[in-house]
Amino acid sequence: MCLFPLRPGRRALAFSMGFRAGVMVMIAFGCMLAESTEVIGHPWGLTLLVAGMLATWLLDLAVPHSGATHGSEGPDTARVLRAGQLVATGIALRNIPEGIAVFFGGLHDTRLGWTLAVVVMALGIIALEAASR
Repeated sequence: MCLFPLRPGRRALAFSMGFRAGVMVMIAFGCMLAESTEVIGHPWGLTLLVAGMLATWLLDLAVPHSGATHGSEGPDTARVLRAGQLVATGIALRNIPEGIAVFFGGLHDTRLGWTLAVVVMALGIIALEAASR
């Protein structure tokens, strides 16, 4: 969407939000899966990955998907709101490993913790700037 200056439609926006959330979650969990399988083995790592997927699915079922769009009408509004909620959940899940990395980096060495915090902050600003275009 950043390559084409046209204003995207609702379907394109919903698709791109879902795709970006999926990429972020896949990168975060893919990196953690590789690390965890080295430490606890493949069976436990894959079992816990599937358990996390099921927990996310149950969270999706628990999130209310209608009635939260007062002042707007149409079935597209509810779908876009639901996509936004799922994207927000994906971003929150993506930020948890970053926060853990900054925390434990700071416990190990204060300079490392500050460096990680600045890098994570800079990446967040870059992502926010790219998303606002």
